[in-house]
Amino acid sequence: MLHSKVYLFDGKYLTMGSMNNDRWSWKINNEVNIAIHDERECQFVQWYFEQVYKRTKKVEKKYTISSSRAAAITFWQKFLYVSEVLMNTHGNPDEYYDENIDEEGHNIL
Repeated sequence: MLHSKVYLFDGKYLTMGSMNNDRWSWKINNEVNIAIHDERECQFVQWYFEQVYKRTKKVEKKYTISSSRAAAITFWQKFLYVSEVLMNTHGNPDEYYDENIDEEGHNIL
């Protein structure tokens, strides 16, 4: 699985898969996750990530991003947030578009 995510909850629940934790993934993207309710499996995953964390190293300054790149990232994060809010408020983007167009094709907002 490429670019997978893992979420552990209270040491009892585990979900892993491709789904991001956002409305875009919940409503539009084709994602797949598996949910597990097993403390033993959760303990193993917790142990595994602790082992990986022990082998990590701090990123050197020369590999960090510039302020302009950070600004671009912030812009896209905010853009995606606004997109999520609009999708949550209005449901399907196509339905939102259709309901705000008059008979002559003009946007009525």
